[in-house]
Amino acid sequence: MPLISDQDKTVPVTVQTRAAIPPVRAFEIITPIDLSLVFKGWGPFPAVRGVNNQTGEGDHVGHSRNPVLSDGSTATERLTEYTAGHSFGYELTGFTNVLRRLIHGVRGEWTFTPDGDGTVIRWTYEFKPLRGRYFLVRRGLAPLWLRYMQAGLKAAARVAEERGPPRPNRSILGTHWWSRAPPLSPYSPECGEGDFSEIRSHTSPTGRRTVPAAVPWILLTPRTYANL
Repeated sequence: MPLISDQDKTVPVTVQTRAAIPPVRAFEIITPIDLSLVFKGWGPFPAVRGVNNQTGEGDHVGHSRNPVLSDGSTATERLTEYTAGHSFGYELTGFTNVLRRLIHGVRGEWTFTPDGDGTVIRWTYEFKPLRGRYFLVRRGLAPLWLRYMQAGLKAAARVAEERGPPRPNRSILGTHWWSRAPPLSPYSPECGEGDFSEIRSHTSPTGRRTVPAAVPWILLTPRTYANL
């Protein structure tokens, strides 16, 4: 059963930032990120020291873990939504610090939206207050938590940009059709992978010209074939 229903009166807090990498790559880096690299603590809120009892790789609904904070407190986190490359959602319950006196729990959500060549990253933290604690959470906790979230989100985006995009896959536009295409003649020497530093034609013992070994085969025109 979800922590929050449409009948609950909640206090949502949302922050956003931009990262100069594509959404899918930002998602790949941030989703499994080491929380201790991002949540260093701010004001009255402790840093995240690590996690315990993690189940799996965090890429499926139902994954759970226990974040451990620098003040010795902990909570239980469970992944409730997961859309690869776009978003994930989770619930936090069982707080052992002062939050247990203020809230039932939290629903968190991260989204990764295209923004030109980069990404808009949004993080929402939706508090479900205990009875009689709504205004205390809204007026006291939420404004301070906003600052904590801003610091954590910017740190996450910075880590994502530092790790950057993966190296391009050459399997389609690289070795298969570009530098290792079979020669049209047995007298065309085979060029090294990716070596286009020398363009030359070759002549067989019969005097028939062959295709230059280092010319990409897709660039050959009918006129080129006619001259062979």
